Amino acid sequence: MSEINVGTLTMGTRGRMLVATSLMVAGVLLCQPTRAETGEQHCQAASPACQARVAATVNGRPILEEDVIQTARPQVQKLERLPEPERSERTKTARNNALEQVIDLELLYQDAMSHLSRGNPKALKKLKEVWKQEIISGLKDKHGFSDEELKDWLRQQGTSVEGMEPRQWRKRLADEYLRSRLFPLLRDKDQAQSAEITERETRRIIRDLRSRAVIEIASTWSTQNT
Repeated sequence: MSEINVGTLTMGTRGRMLVATSLMVAGVLLCQPTRAETGEQHCQAASPACQARVAATVNGRPILEEDVIQTARPQVQKLERLPEPERSERTKTARNNALEQVIDLELLYQDAMSHLSRGNPKALKKLKEVWKQEIISGLKDKHGFSDEELKDWLRQQGTSVEGMEPRQWRKRLADEYLRSRLFPLLRDKDQAQSAEITERETRRIIRDLRSRAVIEIASTWSTQNT
């Protein structure tokens, strides 16, 4: 099981309000599972062109190499000054750790989707809208942009809010779902207790999801990163 960055799960007042809002809007219920959303932007595992880019599959859904490499990039950049062969070996380790992190997020995302109430697509759409507005507001506040300045800035970066959406949305929903499961356990706990509970329960949840999942690592990834 990969290391979980529990620091990102610290929940202040704003985090608790966000969890409550997310649950209210999305209607997360323990009900009959629905099929996990994939989206048009995500590669289909059956495509030969896609198979060359797949690092792993989680319950049949492909994890793309580019997503793993993007996740590993901050750690890999720290290794640039190391001599060979140490740099190559540690780069492989960083990428394999990143793959485990992406798999864990995908498991959480799929579990979240399976627990959304059936026949309530409007709730999921509303949650996406709330999330998108938070992204927009955060960027505007950080940089002091107007609406048009934000669009121009994103265009200069070669992207847009919509272009950021697929990968970030999956991560956001997975994170919020995990928070929603941890939140009842953290009431009236101090910071040290919350950190301990968060780490323990996160590991338990991931371990349980992995035990029920079909996870396959692509042979091309194994060859390149072992």
